[in-house]
Amino acid sequence: MGSQKFADRIKSKYLSENPDVEIPQKRQVSRDTDPENILKKAAKILKCDTDVFLYSFRISDSNKLNRDLLIYLL
Repeated sequence: MGSQKFADRIKSKYLSENPDVEIPQKRQVSRDTDPENILKKAAKILKCDTDVFLYSFRISDSNKLNRDLLIYLL
């Protein structure tokens, strides 16, 4: 799932210090975006437990769809 350190590394690698006027969404992403907070909110909406993804040996088909969607959001 990604830690804040990982998110900071990706931001520093792909987002420049100066926001691009032609890409306003880039400015929004460069603000404080906490991946854990995004995952918690999305998991709550999907009514799924992210611990199942981390600690289970097998994941049901419905949980796989939820897991894939959460990964896509990151």
